[in-house]
Amino acid sequence: RVLEKKVDVGQYVAPGTVAATIYAMDAAEVRLPLTDSQLAFVDLPGFGEQNSKHQAAVTLRHRVGNRVYQWQGRLVRTDGAIDTASRQLFVVAQIDNPFQYKKQSNGNVPPLKIGQFVEADIQGQQLQDVFVLPRSAVEIGNTVLMVKKDGRIERRAVQVVLRRGEQVIVSAGLQVGERISLTPMPFAHEDTVVAVFGEKSSEDNIAYSTVPALER
Repeated sequence: RVLEKKVDVGQYVAPGTVAATIYAMDAAEVRLPLTDSQLAFVDLPGFGEQNSKHQAAVTLRHRVGNRVYQWQGRLVRTDGAIDTASRQLFVVAQIDNPFQYKKQSNGNVPPLKIGQFVEADIQGQQLQDVFVLPRSAVEIGNTVLMVKKDGRIERRAVQVVLRRGEQVIVSAGLQVGERISLTPMPFAHEDTVVAVFGEKSSEDNIAYSTVPALER
Protein backbone atom coordinates (compact mmCIF):
# COMPACT_ATOMS: atom_id res chain seq x y z
CA ARG A 1 0.00 0.00 0.00
CA VAL A 2 1.25 3.49 -0.86
CA LEU A 3 1.73 5.78 2.12
CA GLU A 4 3.16 8.78 0.28
CA LYS A 5 3.65 9.54 -3.43
CA LYS A 6 6.46 11.92 -4.35
CA VAL A 7 6.38 11.92 -8.18
CA ASP A 8 3.64 12.43 -10.76
CA VAL A 9 2.93 10.78 -14.08
CA GLY A 10 5.28 12.11 -16.76
CA GLN A 11 7.72 13.62 -14.27
CA TYR A 12 11.42 13.07 -14.95
CA VAL A 13 13.00 10.88 -12.29
CA ALA A 14 16.74 10.93 -11.74
CA PRO A 15 18.65 7.95 -10.37
CA GLY A 16 18.31 7.80 -6.60
CA THR A 17 15.09 9.83 -6.47
CA VAL A 18 12.56 8.61 -3.91
CA ALA A 19 9.37 7.93 -5.85
CA ALA A 20 7.08 6.83 -3.02
CA THR A 21 6.84 5.43 0.49
CA ILE A 22 5.09 2.08 0.73
CA TYR A 23 4.40 -0.46 3.47
CA ALA A 24 3.54 -4.14 3.62
CA MET A 25 -0.03 -5.35 4.10
CA ASP A 26 0.67 -8.70 5.76
CA ALA A 27 2.10 -7.29 9.01
CA ALA A 28 2.75 -4.04 10.86
CA GLU A 29 5.49 -3.20 13.35
CA VAL A 30 5.27 -0.94 16.39
CA ARG A 31 8.31 0.31 18.32
CA LEU A 32 7.76 0.29 22.09
CA PRO A 33 10.12 1.97 24.59
CA LEU A 34 11.10 0.06 27.75
CA THR A 35 12.91 1.41 30.79
CA ASP A 36 15.65 -0.51 32.61
CA SER A 37 13.21 -1.52 35.36
CA GLN A 38 10.74 -2.87 32.79
CA LEU A 39 13.43 -4.74 30.86
CA ALA A 40 14.20 -6.82 33.95
CA PHE A 41 10.77 -8.49 33.74
CA VAL A 42 10.45 -9.08 29.99
CA ASP A 43 11.99 -12.03 28.12
CA LEU A 44 13.34 -10.31 25.04
CA PRO A 45 13.96 -12.18 21.78
CA GLY A 46 17.64 -12.90 21.25
CA PHE A 47 18.66 -12.19 24.87
CA GLY A 48 20.20 -15.46 26.01
CA GLU A 49 20.06 -18.91 24.48
CA GLN A 50 16.76 -19.76 26.18
CA ASN A 51 15.09 -16.69 24.64
CA SER A 52 16.46 -17.06 21.12
CA LYS A 53 13.05 -18.16 19.81
CA HIS A 54 10.84 -16.69 22.52
CA GLN A 55 8.36 -14.04 21.41
CA ALA A 56 6.42 -12.40 24.24
CA ALA A 57 2.76 -11.68 23.55
CA VAL A 58 1.77 -8.04 23.07
CA THR A 59 -1.70 -6.47 23.24
CA LEU A 60 -2.16 -3.08 21.60
CA ARG A 61 -5.10 -0.87 22.61
CA HIS A 62 -6.65 2.25 21.13
CA ARG A 63 -9.65 4.12 22.53
CA VAL A 64 -12.23 5.71 20.25
CA GLY A 65 -14.93 7.42 22.29
CA ASN A 66 -16.19 4.85 24.80
CA ARG A 67 -14.85 1.88 22.84
CA VAL A 68 -11.46 0.25 23.25
CA TYR A 69 -10.11 -1.73 20.31
CA GLN A 70 -7.37 -4.33 20.65
CA TRP A 71 -4.86 -5.98 18.36
CA GLN A 72 -2.72 -8.98 19.28
CA GLY A 73 0.95 -9.23 18.38
CA ARG A 74 4.33 -10.46 19.60
CA LEU A 75 7.82 -9.14 20.22
CA VAL A 76 10.09 -10.03 17.33
CA ARG A 77 13.29 -8.07 17.96
CA THR A 78 14.93 -5.17 19.77
CA ASP A 79 16.89 -2.16 18.61
CA GLY A 80 20.64 -2.61 18.60
CA ALA A 81 21.34 0.37 20.86
CA ILE A 82 19.85 2.37 23.72
CA ASP A 83 18.10 5.56 22.61
CA THR A 84 20.46 8.39 23.57
CA ALA A 85 17.67 10.90 24.20
CA SER A 86 15.41 8.84 26.47
CA ARG A 87 17.95 6.21 27.68
CA GLN A 88 15.38 3.54 26.86
CA LEU A 89 15.56 0.43 24.71
CA PHE A 90 13.00 0.15 21.92
CA VAL A 91 11.50 -3.26 21.24
CA VAL A 92 9.56 -4.08 18.09
CA ALA A 93 6.13 -5.72 18.19
CA GLN A 94 4.71 -7.32 15.06
CA ILE A 95 0.97 -7.52 14.39
CA ASP A 96 -0.17 -9.89 11.66
CA ASN A 97 -2.91 -8.82 9.23
CA PRO A 98 -3.53 -5.49 11.01
CA PHE A 99 -5.36 -3.88 8.09
CA GLN A 100 -8.33 -6.26 8.08
CA TYR A 101 -11.57 -5.85 10.01
CA LYS A 102 -11.79 -8.33 12.89
CA LYS A 103 -14.62 -9.25 15.22
CA GLN A 104 -14.48 -8.33 18.91
CA SER A 105 -16.97 -8.55 21.76
CA ASN A 106 -17.85 -4.86 21.45
CA GLY A 107 -18.03 -4.88 17.65
CA ASN A 108 -15.72 -5.06 14.67
CA VAL A 109 -12.12 -3.97 15.18
CA PRO A 110 -11.15 -1.40 12.54
CA PRO A 111 -7.85 -1.70 10.68
CA LEU A 112 -4.76 -0.43 12.48
CA LYS A 113 -3.67 2.90 11.00
CA ILE A 114 -0.09 3.83 10.23
CA GLY A 115 0.97 6.58 12.65
CA GLN A 116 -1.80 5.77 15.13
CA PHE A 117 -1.02 6.14 18.85
CA VAL A 118 -1.60 2.96 20.89
CA GLU A 119 -1.01 1.64 24.39
CA ALA A 120 0.72 -1.71 24.81
CA ASP A 121 0.67 -4.54 27.34
CA ILE A 122 3.67 -6.87 27.07
CA GLN A 123 3.62 -10.33 28.60
CA GLY A 124 6.21 -10.37 31.36
CA GLN A 125 7.76 -12.89 33.68
CA GLN A 126 5.65 -14.47 36.40
CA LEU A 127 6.95 -13.45 39.82
CA GLN A 128 6.90 -15.99 42.63
CA ASP A 129 6.65 -15.42 46.39
CA VAL A 130 6.03 -11.67 46.25
CA PHE A 131 3.64 -9.32 48.03
CA VAL A 132 1.56 -6.63 46.32
CA LEU A 133 1.10 -3.55 48.51
CA PRO A 134 -0.62 -0.22 47.92
CA ARG A 135 1.87 2.53 47.15
CA SER A 136 0.73 4.50 50.22
CA ALA A 137 1.90 1.69 52.52
CA VAL A 138 5.55 1.96 51.43
CA GLU A 139 7.44 4.92 52.85
CA ILE A 140 10.37 6.82 51.38
CA GLY A 141 13.42 4.60 51.64
CA ASN A 142 11.38 1.43 50.99
CA THR A 143 10.22 0.88 54.55
CA VAL A 144 6.84 -0.23 55.89
CA LEU A 145 5.22 0.01 59.32
CA MET A 146 4.73 -3.46 60.79
CA VAL A 147 2.23 -4.05 63.59
CA LYS A 148 3.52 -6.58 66.10
CA LYS A 149 1.36 -8.92 68.18
CA ASP A 150 1.47 -6.56 71.16
CA GLY A 151 0.05 -3.73 69.02
CA ARG A 152 3.33 -1.81 68.74
CA ILE A 153 4.73 -0.71 65.41
CA GLU A 154 8.07 -1.55 63.90
CA ARG A 155 9.59 0.19 60.88
CA ARG A 156 11.09 -2.43 58.56
CA ALA A 157 13.04 -2.19 55.30
CA VAL A 158 11.70 -4.23 52.37
CA GLN A 159 13.02 -5.03 48.92
CA VAL A 160 10.93 -3.45 46.18
CA VAL A 161 11.24 -5.09 42.77
CA LEU A 162 8.62 -3.13 40.85
CA ARG A 163 6.35 -0.10 41.13
CA ARG A 164 3.27 -0.24 38.93
CA GLY A 165 0.70 2.53 39.18
CA GLU A 166 -0.72 2.50 42.71
CA GLN A 167 0.88 -0.86 43.51
CA VAL A 168 4.30 -1.80 44.86
CA ILE A 169 5.63 -5.35 44.51
CA VAL A 170 7.87 -6.52 47.37
CA SER A 171 10.08 -9.60 47.13
CA ALA A 172 11.79 -9.69 50.54
CA GLY A 173 11.34 -8.40 54.08
CA LEU A 174 7.81 -9.68 54.74
CA GLN A 175 6.27 -12.97 55.85
CA VAL A 176 2.81 -14.42 55.29
CA GLY A 177 0.50 -13.60 58.20
CA GLU A 178 2.33 -10.46 59.30
CA ARG A 179 0.42 -7.19 59.49
CA ILE A 180 1.34 -3.81 58.10
CA SER A 181 -0.20 -0.38 58.50
CA LEU A 182 -2.03 0.97 55.48
CA THR A 183 -2.49 4.31 57.24
CA PRO A 184 0.48 6.60 56.51
CA MET A 185 2.20 7.64 59.76
CA PRO A 186 5.47 9.27 58.64
CA PHE A 187 6.28 10.69 62.10
CA ALA A 188 5.42 7.60 64.13
CA HIS A 189 8.18 6.32 66.42
CA GLU A 190 9.22 2.73 67.02
CA ASP A 191 7.05 0.89 69.57
CA THR A 192 4.18 3.36 69.23
CA VAL A 193 0.99 1.55 70.25
CA VAL A 194 -1.71 1.39 67.58
CA ALA A 195 -5.17 -0.10 67.42
CA VAL A 196 -6.41 -2.18 64.54
CA PHE A 197 -9.82 -1.26 63.20
CA GLY A 198 -12.26 -3.93 64.26
CA GLU A 199 -10.14 -5.13 67.18
CA LYS A 200 -10.50 -4.14 70.82
CA SER A 201 -7.62 -2.46 72.64
CA SER A 202 -7.18 -1.55 76.29
CA GLU A 203 -4.38 0.92 75.61
CA ASP A 204 -4.86 4.69 75.85
CA ASN A 205 -3.30 7.31 73.57
CA ILE A 206 -3.16 5.04 70.56
CA ALA A 207 -2.74 5.87 66.89
CA TYR A 208 -5.36 4.11 64.79
CA SER A 209 -4.35 2.20 61.71
CA THR A 210 -5.80 -0.35 59.34
CA VAL A 211 -3.55 -3.39 59.16
CA PRO A 212 -4.63 -6.44 57.13
CA ALA A 213 -2.84 -9.76 57.20
CA LEU A 214 -0.42 -10.19 54.32
CA GLU A 215 -1.16 -12.64 51.55
CA ARG A 216 0.84 -13.58 48.50
